[in-house]
Amino acid sequence: MTADKALHQFFNGFGIPAYPETAVPEDKKMPYITYPFAVSWFDSFPVNLAVYIWYKTESEALPTEKALEIMDAIGREGCTIGVDGGYIWLTMGSPAIRAIPDEDNSIKRRGLNISAEFYI
Repeated sequence: MTADKALHQFFNGFGIPAYPETAVPEDKKMPYITYPFAVSWFDSFPVNLAVYIWYKTESEALPTEKALEIMDAIGREGCTIGVDGGYIWLTMGSPAIRAIPDEDNSIKRRGLNISAEFYI
């Protein structure tokens, strides 16, 4: 599996759709996740993946719960995603989760700082 397909599969494993940040359908309704597509080589510096969770709700709890679900899946020691010829090691950055304000108060967004090291 290629790195882009592996990241897509990982971020789509949390019960809401996930899209590369450059490919969100115009008519897509929230909730959804956006993530950047970035790849590096073996033994390069880690890549920061700024992942966003988007909800249209008055509840602060829903996006926070989804962010914690992703954070738990990555875990304290990180997790690996298999790719052709190797793997991607994901770890949480700091701050792990933060609330992102929006002009529309009914849009609740959470940002996750995820570090990816590519061993391919």
